[in-house]
Amino acid sequence: MISWLDGPSEGLLLIGRQQGFLPPYFQKVNRRGIEVRIIAAQGVVITLIAVLYAFIPGVSHAYWVFTALATQVYLIMYVLMFIAAVKLRRSQPDRPRGYRAPALGLLCLLGTVSSVAALAIRFIPSSQFGRSNPLTYAVLILAGILAIGIAPPLLMDRLRKPGWKAADDRSASQL
Repeated sequence: MISWLDGPSEGLLLIGRQQGFLPPYFQKVNRRGIEVRIIAAQGVVITLIAVLYAFIPGVSHAYWVFTALATQVYLIMYVLMFIAAVKLRRSQPDRPRGYRAPALGLLCLLGTVSSVAALAIRFIPSSQFGRSNPLTYAVLILAGILAIGIAPPLLMDRLRKPGWKAADDRSASQL
């Protein structure tokens, strides 16, 4: 389980250092090279999300809402990935790559349309919600998407400073 939790945080540390998205406080690792501060921050966020279970009537409702939020955030990432693939193919057509997908534009169009359709469908509440107001459900999902999937990346991009970019691996000072 530790390796499963460490994977995303290790990637975040790498990109955070290279591109300067993380403040120096979160770029530090312990003597074994583990990004303890990032993992601790993940733990705090997950704990806050777990506390939300107390405010949603019924565990199955809470599970459905959190699954919907996770799916929405992943779908947004896929839409951005499809757009990036087309942009890179157009802006750097001759760059050597390990694999060249035939009809990439068509594949990305189909992927984007499918992802956007799934995004729209996920705003419709399940029948398990009974007579719940669909607008309330949609607003709850939209607020979650903004709070989890859109606001943090935008804030990290807007708040980053040139000094946060690591010049080399020496920025990984010990805790």
